[in-house]
Amino acid sequence: MHISGAVVQTKPDRREDVSRTLAVMPGVEVHIDDLRGRLIVTVEGQDSNALVDTLTRVGDIDGVLSVAPVYHHFEAQGPEEESA
Repeated sequence: MHISGAVVQTKPDRREDVSRTLAVMPGVEVHIDDLRGRLIVTVEGQDSNALVDTLTRVGDIDGVLSVAPVYHHFEAQGPEEESA
């Protein structure tokens, strides 16, 4: 399991639309919406490629100016979880 935190800078007039779009994306959660166009989000995925794909999709949303990953955490699966 990989978890990444990112700051998403939006056009201020598109902030609400972007926030709603992010809220329905699998593995994405909006934690802070500062009303000035900055959103703090976490992204979860099975591997780093999944995170990169999701963050790329976030950057492609109309109204998003930038996506800056600021944190990445990885938890390895134990042998009992791999076989399940």
